[in-house]
Amino acid sequence: MAVKVRILADSGYKFDRRIVRSMVERVLSDNGVKEPAEVVVSVVGEKKMKRLHGRYMQTKGTTDVLSFPLDFDKLYPDGVVRLGDIVVCYPVAARQAQISKWSVNEEITFLVEHGCRHLLGIHHS
Repeated sequence: MAVKVRILADSGYKFDRRIVRSMVERVLSDNGVKEPAEVVVSVVGEKKMKRLHGRYMQTKGTTDVLSFPLDFDKLYPDGVVRLGDIVVCYPVAARQAQISKWSVNEEITFLVEHGCRHLLGIHHS
């Protein structure tokens, strides 16, 4: 399976992109995605996350992660399944990491895993 993980980050947010890519690949593989697939991961600040949270979730304030799934069953002409976007708020992740006694990389990876599961239609129980 070929997985393309596009990672976009506001300047100044340092994290290990290799770990993020690896997590997305593992979650897709573990959940039976066999076609070539694409996921976009954006790491943003609180202002941007607050805007997205308000606009798409009709909720005030910021959050740690949002997922924007595309049509999982749609195969594009180039043969790639575009699963959607995951947006992580770096400052919130950094605060949560400190509380959890995790590294920022571990927290971001945890949030990306959570977001990736949402793209696949796996939701909270």
